[in-house]
Amino acid sequence: MRSAIDAATHYTETSVLVVAAKESAFRSLYPAFSGNLVSLENAIGNGLSNTGDRVILFDDRGNPADAVSYGSDTFAFAPACPRVSEGQSLARVPSAQDTNTATDWVAQAAPSPGEAGVPPTSTPSATNTATSSTSATASATGTPTATPSVSPTASPTRTPTSTASATATATTGLPTAQPKLLLSEVFYDAPQAGTDSDYEWVEILNPTTTAVDLAGWKLRDNTTEDAIPHFVLAPGEYLIVAATAGEVRSRYDVSCERAAQREQGLRLKLRIQAPELAVLPWEFLYDPRQAEYICLSRNTPLVRDA
Repeated sequence: MRSAIDAATHYTETSVLVVAAKESAFRSLYPAFSGNLVSLENAIGNGLSNTGDRVILFDDRGNPADAVSYGSDTFAFAPACPRVSEGQSLARVPSAQDTNTATDWVAQAAPSPGEAGVPPTSTPSATNTATSSTSATASATGTPTATPSVSPTASPTRTPTSTASATATATTGLPTAQPKLLLSEVFYDAPQAGTDSDYEWVEILNPTTTAVDLAGWKLRDNTTEDAIPHFVLAPGEYLIVAATAGEVRSRYDVSCERAAQREQGLRLKLRIQAPELAVLPWEFLYDPRQAEYICLSRNTPLVRDA
């Protein structure tokens, strides 16, 4: 099954769309997040595997726009992106770079939904050390006249150039969608106890200069496809797509989670002002996710405020 992105979602230059599995779980991890948010009403795909999986973005014509694979899955890249540690995310760095290889992606110790990924700091320090040792070797070798004759050998330098072009060609062969959107960050291994799929999210970048209507756009993992809800994304903006939509349900879920962490119950008080709604039997609210009536649970007593 695929996930389809709703019709009114638009992207413009450097806009980013973040797709989250469950809104309440996402906000519990990032309470300060103030970007755009939409919901899938279910897990991303079949739930992203921690050992290896893929994320594919389809445009409104059903063409793959972008893809990433990690761990044991080599659909998009071979070799695939290495697995990240629990609590980390996998991010495209720089966010608009697209060579269709695993080298575009790096682990993020601090996931940053709605923001550009941060390059690793350990790599530059290692490179600087190697450069200094090379310069010392060159100064020692500079005395013999044989060394200058070896240095002008530019032909070996040109050989890797052709090799690089061959590497770029050996990609997934995904057709280019118009406009070209990019997957820019994936969070699939949450440190919280329970099901990871509740906390998973995907970020999408629009590196173009035009707005993109996401009607008909979809996300897919190795088995399941989902429609992305209706949204219009502008340049520089971010959007979270969560599993559970609705402000009331999101706040209810977050409140239940916080009450459970404190080992306390959650008292629900109904204040209904509209007469046509006040006559409804709100005391018999039913939660199909828990398969129970809210008022019958000791953890969620329900009262009507007259």
